[in-house]
Amino acid sequence: MKPSSRKAEADRILHRLDEQAEKTLSTSPAAEGDADWTERLGRRLGRILGVLLALYLLWHLFVTYVLPP
Repeated sequence: MKPSSRKAEADRILHRLDEQAEKTLSTSPAAEGDADWTERLGRRLGRILGVLLALYLLWHLFVTYVLPP
């Protein structure tokens, strides 16, 4: 197999994977344009709940281990 044909095949595979990959961290409307309203709502709720959980965890660890009893 020639190096040029291997590169072309690799580029084709990477392009296909990029098209099929889920854009989980993308918040642009273009990336969410094909999703229906329930998927957008679920993503928003999941992100909000994730941030709230992280803030609660940080607060709990700070109160438990940093502040004197």
